[in-house]
Amino acid sequence: MFFLEQTTLSKQKSPQLKKQDSYDKDHRTRMENPHAFRKNWPKKKARANRRDRVALRSELASGNAEDLTPNAVAKLRNKNPVVKNGVSTLRVSIRTKVKNRLQRLLAKAKGASPNKDLMNDAPRGRELI
Repeated sequence: MFFLEQTTLSKQKSPQLKKQDSYDKDHRTRMENPHAFRKNWPKKKARANRRDRVALRSELASGNAEDLTPNAVAKLRNKNPVVKNGVSTLRVSIRTKVKNRLQRLLAKAKGASPNKDLMNDAPRGRELI
């Protein structure tokens, strides 16, 4: 005869509770190609380090090396630290999408292009059709 262990079974969740849990536990990346990150991150970091080294060398070549204190050299390095774009919960990503959609609609209602500065008055995709 088999004896079943007394285990605590999880309670069945209502659809509303499932949705709340999904909002808090599921995550979305803000990357277009999230699997390319493992290849692109070393390249991005190397580019940033190369840019910092070039800036440091040019500063050393332009001025007197004696004038540069260790604090001045430290300021020259790490000007633009490389930042990883993190992930956000499903709740935050949906709020961001809704906020951006509302901003676009408000800008369209006012007659201004929301991306006018970025586009340099170039026609957008919908205008080309």
